[in-house]
Amino acid sequence: MRLMAYGLPAAMQSRLQAAGLLQQADSTRSGTPDAARLWLHAGDTLPPLQPDDLVLHFGPLSAASLPVSAVLVLWQDSPFAAQYGYMLIAGGPTPSLRATQAVLDALAPAPGAWLQAGGQHAPAFLGQLTSELGGGLLGLAGLMQSAASTGFNPLWLAQRQLQSRLARLANAYLAASVDEGYESLQPQAAWPIDLPGLADSGKSPARKLASLLLWLNASMPRPANEQPETP
Repeated sequence: MRLMAYGLPAAMQSRLQAAGLLQQADSTRSGTPDAARLWLHAGDTLPPLQPDDLVLHFGPLSAASLPVSAVLVLWQDSPFAAQYGYMLIAGGPTPSLRATQAVLDALAPAPGAWLQAGGQHAPAFLGQLTSELGGGLLGLAGLMQSAASTGFNPLWLAQRQLQSRLARLANAYLAASVDEGYESLQPQAAWPIDLPGLADSGKSPARKLASLLLWLNASMPRPANEQPETP
């Protein structure tokens, strides 16, 4: 089996080289596959793969264009990431994540300090949420406010519109990930959230978050008038 990496940034390559996990600079060269190390591919399309190749994708390809066994990785860069590790969100089948755990541990700040978000669609979903929220997932805290205002309030309307967009993303993700077959490798991924719509404790973190967004969108009080009155 070869672990095949696509879209891996140069700084991440340096971390893997230091950890002794990088096989060679280009997976198309001759050599003996080593399941403990990562082979690289610099192209933006997938070449013919061997039946037991396991793909880790760090680029923009959608899950639909990747093998069903592939692992997709979303990361957050920082000036200190190359030295101290990246914030990583990984999604894919549990056996594939287990097989790539050494690579993800080497790229993260510490072993196990990456999020097993769910199936292949989970990283893209969380990336979409981050883009919508602007300030990152901490922006979710602003959606928890429940004090309704009276009359037309532009700030309230903007928040309601954001919640609606997030709810649409959540619905699309839940529909795409219904058969993700999630099995947690990380005890910390079992979020202790107890809210309506989150009854299934076996859901992945991404599906729990999607359910939470739908609950927030449905339960947020609405002001008396969400549209300005026409003079």
